[in-house]
Amino acid sequence: MIFIETTLKGAFIIEPERLEDERGFFARSFCRKEFEDHGLNPNLVQCSISFNKKKGTLRGMHYQISPHAEAKLVRCTMGAIYDVIIDLRPGSPTFKQWLAQELTAANCKMLYIPKGVAHGFQTLVDNTEVFYQMSEFYHPECARGLRWNDPTFGVEWPYEVTVISPSDQRYPDFSEAIEEECAVGKGLHDKFKDLVIPILDNGRCVAKLRPILAVPQDIKLLTEWRNNSWESFFSWFTATNEGTRKWLEEHVIARDDRLLLMIEANGIPLGHIGLCNITMQSCEIDSMLRGRLDILPGVMTLALRRVLDWAQKVLGAYTFYLRVFADNHRAIALYQRCDFETVKMVPVQLVDEGDIKRWVEGQGSAEKTGERHIAYMRLQSGGVKL
Repeated sequence: MIFIETTLKGAFIIEPERLEDERGFFARSFCRKEFEDHGLNPNLVQCSISFNKKKGTLRGMHYQISPHAEAKLVRCTMGAIYDVIIDLRPGSPTFKQWLAQELTAANCKMLYIPKGVAHGFQTLVDNTEVFYQMSEFYHPECARGLRWNDPTFGVEWPYEVTVISPSDQRYPDFSEAIEEECAVGKGLHDKFKDLVIPILDNGRCVAKLRPILAVPQDIKLLTEWRNNSWESFFSWFTATNEGTRKWLEEHVIARDDRLLLMIEANGIPLGHIGLCNITMQSCEIDSMLRGRLDILPGVMTLALRRVLDWAQKVLGAYTFYLRVFADNHRAIALYQRCDFETVKMVPVQLVDEGDIKRWVEGQGSAEKTGERHIAYMRLQSGGVKL
């Protein structure tokens, strides 16, 4: 796959690398590792098809706001479109700029659209089909739009509009209120950069939680701890300081639905615990790891209870969930002490992708495949013993 960064920050044109012979050609259209290597969101959770009968049909300009802002991967599978994106991220160097790209079934090009960017298109021929992949599920309460001919942006469309929906015609002009609603780019780490959460044991402060930073000391520790505990992760690879830095900056600190906290006692880092996929009702517990075992036994249980309490009171979350290997009995016992319950067991298989191996959900049972299970666990607010 060939990744070409556009003039609009974070947006990429992706072209297939064709292996051609007398039969035609073969090309890869998606690779999680290649997306991650280019700093793009590889978690595409939903796909949609848009079929358009008439040339000149216009759809757009659509986006979702936080906490369900979405990245999109768009390609034309039949016919041709004039694909347009507008940067609505107030902190972006290309804020309020627009970009257009012709996508056709023949050129097989795709457009990667980052979070905070509105998307729309106009068909160039009759009977055009567009295929979308999104990083978020559709949430109507977060769905927003801009009018296709808003003078704020001055998008130049190739044809007169022949077909457009009433809802797309009614979108308002861009305003300060819309700009404020779109201001999600710096993420939770910026919002809570001075956060300190005390960890209590019988009313006595024994440790604290604070946001992990993309600084050398934190990066070095996270890299070392991951390499020492690689078997507990769902993806296996050799971590490097540079890879950890990039992951922290692009997939943790920049996100508006994720927070990674360091556990410290008397200034000594002991481990970390994270919250991700945070919405107004729920969040996932992830990246929970004990880095040092020789100090303060039981601190991970205390830290998890404290994080759950904080997330309920500050973020308003009342449902928590997590995934863990079913044979990680120590971790499951910890989660059960905090009143998490197992809701399902899913068989997984180890897939070798070269430099990285991943445990992915498989078909059938782990007994048949000789592999493992992942336990999905959940906690409803009010159940945790604080």
